[in-house]
Amino acid sequence: GPFRTRGLNMRVWGLLLAAAAAAGTLEVGGPSDAYRAKAAAKALEELHKGAKGDLEAARQRRDDWKDLCSMHPIGSQTRAQCETIAKRKQNRIDARKATAKGYDEIAGHLRGMAG
Repeated sequence: GPFRTRGLNMRVWGLLLAAAAAAGTLEVGGPSDAYRAKAAAKALEELHKGAKGDLEAARQRRDDWKDLCSMHPIGSQTRAQCETIAKRKQNRIDARKATAKGYDEIAGHLRGMAG
């Protein structure tokens, strides 16, 4: 079926699909289609691993920041500013999760093409 884009920035999908097409991994009918699809899937799996590592590091930085925020008095301007930054960090984590999921979904589709 078609790719699901739930939560994944459409620009990320476009970039990934353009890169795959430019590498010749989405051409159909050649004798090495399965090989190219498998190679592209492997590359995307490596990107997925890296993205997951980045995600874990970002979560740790967010948690450290939240700990720092908890040291400021509730209701203070400093705490409010700190929590605003923590929210931005969470938004970045959400975007990274979507990117990692996109890599995994596209790799799964390519593995399916490889047979």
